[in-house]
Amino acid sequence: MGDSRAPEDDAFTIETLARDLLSLIQHLQWSEVALCGHSMGGIVVQSLLFLPFHRTNPTPLPFRVTHVALVCTSFRPNPEPYGLKLPKRPKGPLTSEIIRETVRLSLLPALDPEWFASEGNQKRIEELIDRAFIGRPFKTLLQQKRAASQYDFTGFHSRLSRDTQFMIIHGELDQIAPFTNLQGFLARIPWARVVPVGDGPGSLPNLRFGHDWIEYFDPQVWCGVFEAFLQTRRKEKAVL
Repeated sequence: MGDSRAPEDDAFTIETLARDLLSLIQHLQWSEVALCGHSMGGIVVQSLLFLPFHRTNPTPLPFRVTHVALVCTSFRPNPEPYGLKLPKRPKGPLTSEIIRETVRLSLLPALDPEWFASEGNQKRIEELIDRAFIGRPFKTLLQQKRAASQYDFTGFHSRLSRDTQFMIIHGELDQIAPFTNLQGFLARIPWARVVPVGDGPGSLPNLRFGHDWIEYFDPQVWCGVFEAFLQTRRKEKAVL
């Protein structure tokens, strides 16, 4: 997806993005991958896994997927009032101050009111606003929003391989993808695990985080979570 401009005639759908990901992995000649999909990226990762079962153009994956982390994402288009919210373009000339305030408003749903109001996070908010100034074009955001509301995974999750390890990470404060998606994923992928919560290694302190999960907790906490997850299959094999 990146920050580039898509060609005018490019079909911007979840499936085309999944096939782009397939082409990238093929180009890299990787025989085994572990995938982490956040938000729309999680939808794309699921679509990639479902390509072998495509109703009209089934496409085998020439690599093995060992682990999949689905983070603050969805298995069906998000219902109201969730989903990507884009603020309306202000009327009149767009000064740098107006643009910064518009960007600030667009960040609100991705975090949570308490985090956003914290004095300790104001510097980070300004950094996020600065980064958004060179972010992907507004037209691309609209294409993303449309693609994320037009996909159908009905019946596909039951066909996933149980050899693939799944971990679901979802915050209670998510305002873009409902927290109830966590239980929805467990119903569709019964062997999936929820990110551990506790004081031990590989665990989160709690699930009180918003959609932009990496803005919460120390980076080493997240590193520990993923390192522990990537070791799960190896440990289970050793026990057997």
